[in-house]
Amino acid sequence: YANAMDAIMGKLAGASEKMEEPPLLLSGKKEEQVTLLVIISSERGLCGGFNGNVVRETRRRIAKIRAAGQNARLLCIGRKAHDMLKSEFGDIILEHEIQTQGGTLSFASVQKTMMELTKKFHDDTFDKAYIIYNHFVNAITQEVISKQMIPVSLPKDDETENISVDVELEPSEEKIISDILPKSLTNKLYGCILDSFAAEQAARMTAMDNASRNAGDMIRNLTLQANRQRQAAITTELTEIISGAEAL
Repeated sequence: YANAMDAIMGKLAGASEKMEEPPLLLSGKKEEQVTLLVIISSERGLCGGFNGNVVRETRRRIAKIRAAGQNARLLCIGRKAHDMLKSEFGDIILEHEIQTQGGTLSFASVQKTMMELTKKFHDDTFDKAYIIYNHFVNAITQEVISKQMIPVSLPKDDETENISVDVELEPSEEKIISDILPKSLTNKLYGCILDSFAAEQAARMTAMDNASRNAGDMIRNLTLQANRQRQAAITTELTEIISGAEAL
């Protein structure tokens, strides 16, 4: 659904060029001095390098932004990224949202977050925004993705080649763009949070499987050591008994 929405935005992109004042969310600002990084992490640990990979990419992006002479701001969705970054980047964290994943996640809550972000964008709190999250590839692989969110980045042709969006537009492309832009942004953030949550469960399953395997190996090694020590103690006692009997 998110990819189809992006494909529709791609079809409508031509209309913005004909507009005298295209929406700022689509055209972007002339000067981009402040970049907001929306970081999606988990609420709990015990999921391997899931959160560490996102934090590592965040640090890399901040360093790149500062090297370009610009400023960075952070919005943390999820407890773990905030806990890992607050000591180092606490002064640039705008907001911290928790309990926005899993069973507590709703489209309405994401819509509220996006409305606040859009307001901050128009109030010049930041000039562009990226989402950093773990993309679910398969049960054992998660890939850290950094995706532009504001201004809206149109998809590449190869990303939508299998998506059909043959639609008729009414009342006008301009009106549809102004209506669909906020929905497209909310949908993109919502999809990224869902994708991250799926990747989190896969990472946690893999981490727990590895932990169970390691625990089993440790138990076997300790049992083997205990048996060897017990046998050595028995051998020592028998040797002492035989030596005592021979001495008599």
